[in-house]
Amino acid sequence: MHAHSTTWALGHPTPARDDLADCAAEPIRTPGSVQPHGQLLALDAGTREVVVFSANTSLPAARALAARLDGSRLALLADGAPPVSLGVVTLEDGAFDVSAHRAGAHFIVECEAWAAPLGTEAPIYSLTRQCLPRLQEATSLEALAQLAADEMKRLTGFGRCLVYRFNTADDGQVLAEANDPGYDSYAGHHLPAPDIPPRGRALYLLNHFRLIGDANYTPVPLLATTPGLAAEAIDLSQAQLRSVSPIHLEYMRNMGTLASMSVSIVIGGRLWGLGSCHEHAPRFIGTATG
Repeated sequence: MHAHSTTWALGHPTPARDDLADCAAEPIRTPGSVQPHGQLLALDAGTREVVVFSANTSLPAARALAARLDGSRLALLADGAPPVSLGVVTLEDGAFDVSAHRAGAHFIVECEAWAAPLGTEAPIYSLTRQCLPRLQEATSLEALAQLAADEMKRLTGFGRCLVYRFNTADDGQVLAEANDPGYDSYAGHHLPAPDIPPRGRALYLLNHFRLIGDANYTPVPLLATTPGLAAEAIDLSQAQLRSVSPIHLEYMRNMGTLASMSVSIVIGGRLWGLGSCHEHAPRFIGTATG
């Protein structure tokens, strides 16, 4: 829930105590809904049957997609591990980038409309040619953070990219930023630890990437096909489409940010810091980015 850290501390009003308490108590791993720029289904890990699907698809379409998945690759998914790309799957209504991961007794499958790459160069080549030489020249932590902010901005196109670290008390400080004209500077700002509730910090340790493409989105509910199964019980901790806190979205809008992306920086099993990107307008990052 990284927008809290850039909303409440970086020159914006502190939220009411009730908002902080409500946010800390939210079931962020099991919201029962997803963001609308993709579709999600959950398969029973034993039978491979669809037991949950997002309301922006149909049960027949969800079953058709499930039938096209490679069962041997699903069987290799380790419980709690990050999502794995299953490639592009073509169905009657189009082609989809598909990824999957295992959460307990379910395979979680996520689909986003496939888009052809915008260029011919893969990110790894530009990183090798442009980033690594600069990395060798960096002589301080601040220089490394600035390199990370610059590269995030170059690769994603977001209007503002920040890198900040947490101290042993979990307070944060912005170490570097890369901004387009028209974006406020947050260089050197401090972020109090309560900005990210304990549940949010734990999730950042588990899921290292989060994209919110449009803070004005309407959550898409999950629907269960099996009597007795509550769609809200499906663990979406590793799901990239997981819907986020309404409080989080409200504060994003209040700070004039309609899209955000975050990348966890984990060192020695501890959340050392975050890379956080913001955009005034909706923005989506597909697998073809780069």
